This record gives sequence, C-alpha cells and structure tokens, in this order.
Amino acid sequence: MEQTWHVVLGAVLALFVSLAMEFLRLKIGDWRSKRLFRELIKRESDTIARTIAQITKDVPNLQYIPFGSLDDIDSATFRFESNRGWLFLLKQESYRAQLVDFFQNVRSACREARGNEQWAQSAQPQQPQQVRDRRNGFVARFQNLVSQSQDIVSNLPKQ
Repeated sequence: MEQTWHVVLGAVLALFVSLAMEFLRLKIGDWRSKRLFRELIKRESDTIARTIAQITKDVPNLQYIPFGSLDDIDSATFRFESNRGWLFLLKQESYRAQLVDFFQNVRSACREARGNEQWAQSAQPQQPQQVRDRRNGFVARFQNLVSQSQDIVSNLPKQ
C-alpha cells in the first residue's frame, strides 16, 4: 500500500514539475518575443529616420526625391506590417495605437511622395514652382515623421 502512495505522489510531483516547466517555457518565450519585437520597432524607426534625413539632405541638390529612398522606407513599413500580429505583447493600448498610426502615416506619406515624383516628371517643364512647393511639402512632412519616430523609440515600453 505504501508503494502505491509513493507512485501516486511521484506522479503528482511529475505533473506539477511538467506544468511549472511549461509555464516557464511560455514566459521565457513571451519575454524573448517582446524583446525581439521592441528591437524590430527600434530598428525600423531608426531606418526610417536615417532615410528621411538622407532625403532631406539630398532633395535640395538632386531636385527630386529618390525612389530608392522611398523603397527603403516602404521596406521598413512592410517589415513592421508583417510582424504586426505581435502588437499584443505591448500592454499599453495608447502606445500600440500610436505605433500603428505612425507606420500608417509613414506608408501614406511615402506613397504620396512617390505619386508626386511621378507627376513631377511629366509636369516639371510646365509647372516648376508647383513641383518644388509640393516636394518641399513632402520633405516637411517627412521631417515631422522623424520627430514622431524619435517619440516612438523614446516611449517604447521597457516591459
């Protein structure tokens, strides 16, 4: 009879140990996923900020917004969008909304700038001042996005 109790006790202990190990495995996985997602946000925000700084520097000399730079920004927003499912790891709802709005604004500005540059190629000879004004408007919009990017990174939850 005593051996039966030892077997039952051993089984119960094994169950608790396996449940504890599974819980720890999930917690470590969540911690690692949060860390990787935070690194992704930092990296993509920095990429966007660096690319926009390069655009701001180059536009006065080149007189156009390079499509390659716009492609770099699109790639950064795409990488965020492809990992958007991990947003639930961030507990602050307001930060999640700010993050989604930022990347949507970046993507929207990038698409509009690309459309403007395509329009500018056909309109340049007839409307040079309007082309410059619209391009300068996009540069200003991009610079505003850089400050938003800095806010995103500085407010990134440490959890």
